Amino acid sequence: MSCVVGPVAGDLDGDSRPEIIVMVGGANPAGYYILEADGSDWSDSTVDIAVPPKPGAGNLGTTEPAIADFDKDGTAEIVVVHSSGDVYILPHTGGSTTVFEYKSDQPTDTPGGSPRIADVDENGSAEVIIGNDVFEIQGTNLV
Repeated sequence: MSCVVGPVAGDLDGDSRPEIIVMVGGANPAGYYILEADGSDWSDSTVDIAVPPKPGAGNLGTTEPAIADFDKDGTAEIVVVHSSGDVYILPHTGGSTTVFEYKSDQPTDTPGGSPRIADVDENGSAEVIIGNDVFEIQGTNLV
């Protein structure tokens, strides 16, 4: 497995042990693996997050995922940016362009921008920030 961006670590499943998300470079399908803290594969040897990353300079996938518990249920969700610029919030177990919790109604135009999480408007709910774009959950949408 080759990676072109750094891994992201966080407790996805609420067991007080971090999981590690790494981007799969040069694989088909492109996406991310979720690994246990000891480096073993979390579920099996397949891609856990089948969302091709948004290309950056040199057409390399340079977007790192982000981890946050948006619904405050004790398990973190995973935020990724698709190669089209669409932003996906996926369950802690992974997902794809057809298996997700939220999808943005418009793509980000920030090339290679990695998502960051913060409560920008101080309303108690986190937003997803990518470059100058801010996305927030409204009902079942990410706008």
